[in-house]
Amino acid sequence: MKNISEKPSFLGLGDLRKRWNYTRQGINLRIKQDTEFPSPYAIINNGKTKIWLLSDIVNYENLRTNLVRRLENLSDFYSL
Repeated sequence: MKNISEKPSFLGLGDLRKRWNYTRQGINLRIKQDTEFPSPYAIINNGKTKIWLLSDIVNYENLRTNLVRRLENLSDFYSL
């Protein structure tokens, strides 16, 4: 049984935009074209809002070296 204090973390489209420094259109294109992009954990707000588990996104990033490189470059940029 899972500990109740272990709450899953979720990301929305805006979180992904900020995380990857992509436009909304860029994220939607990736979702449509990449068959390995994780399915949303839930779709809420009358089908308008998708949310993903952070763990699913991290696993996806680990499969995509271009995203990992992009995240590392952004981290270097913001640490200046």
